[in-house]
Amino acid sequence: MSWFSEEDFHLVTLYFGEPDNVGHAKGPDHEDRKKIIRQIDDIIGYLRKAIDSHHLADSLNVIITSDHGMTTVKKRPQVDEIILNKYLNLLQLASFEILDYGGFGIVTPRAGREQEVFDALSNAPNLTVYKKHEIPASFHLGKSERLPPIVVMADLGFNLNSRFIVYVNKGDHGFHNGEMDMKTIFRAFGPSFKKNFLSEPFDSIHIYPLMCKLLQVEPEPHSGSLAVTEELLWSGGESAGRHLYTRLTGLQRLEASDPNLNKH
Repeated sequence: MSWFSEEDFHLVTLYFGEPDNVGHAKGPDHEDRKKIIRQIDDIIGYLRKAIDSHHLADSLNVIITSDHGMTTVKKRPQVDEIILNKYLNLLQLASFEILDYGGFGIVTPRAGREQEVFDALSNAPNLTVYKKHEIPASFHLGKSERLPPIVVMADLGFNLNSRFIVYVNKGDHGFHNGEMDMKTIFRAFGPSFKKNFLSEPFDSIHIYPLMCKLLQVEPEPHSGSLAVTEELLWSGGESAGRHLYTRLTGLQRLEASDPNLNKH
């Protein structure tokens, strides 16, 4: 807190690698993950007490968010796991692929084989196959020059295995962004934010213009909109000049602004 009270920093960011790591290794519902979340909650409680003890409550805004959610990976024998090579010969039909990394995959078919690859993958259960130009607009990927012609999205909790099962994670993210388990959190408190205000859910891209507003800096070109998050602020919410931004990975299902982070 002395960075703010003595050195007058305008922005400090903190990153917590948990509960992401334990969520991948043991699953989102494992007791060890719940313990990690309680520990982080204690840290945030300590942070709030430190803000008060350093007399920063009237000048420091805090945003707490995450970059993705987490869901349980479905494994044998509970389900028949997806092995794509059962439905097409990847070696013969694909010149490039990124699979075996969760529920999202990409494939570049060999020249003239795109429809054949698309049709074969479409026969596999528990997944959806998209041609690049048919990707849902909500994915915000279809216009990317780096995206191959075929995109594969597994149903929630299913992993995309190419030739055999090598995936060991018990929890994962990267599934359809409309799934509730993939949602992130957003909590904020400080002099610029309304108290006890419950926001409608919003996409994370809108946090950047919000932060620029608080810091009174001109944003670079971006895809967000301040209009989405401006209602979280008191009128003239940029008046407080020092800010703390923290990011937690692997938290989900909570989307609204609320100053009551915990019971500390």
